[in-house]
Amino acid sequence: MAKEKKHEFAVRLLGEYCKGCRLCISVCEAGKIAIDPAPNERGIQTARLLRHRRCSGCLRCTAICPEAAIEIDRLETDQTGAQNDERPRQRNGIIPEKHG
Repeated sequence: MAKEKKHEFAVRLLGEYCKGCRLCISVCEAGKIAIDPAPNERGIQTARLLRHRRCSGCLRCTAICPEAAIEIDRLETDQTGAQNDERPRQRNGIIPEKHG
């Protein structure tokens, strides 16, 4: 019997690249991204992640970000909740497919 896999996603915002355009916020269907009310050292209110929200893996934020400031890793777990060590890196809307 094959184990059913479910996907969870780890999101990273790269603050040094974010210019605060808010495009990612406008397309995030999970509501995981918000604007940080405190400006950074450059005086920019950058995007931040909301910890209580889960990423749905839609990839819209990575596709729309003009600065490539968002990275998403797909974490695979089986029914027992054990995580697979493989974490394909995704950037700009592309998650590498598994081969083999």
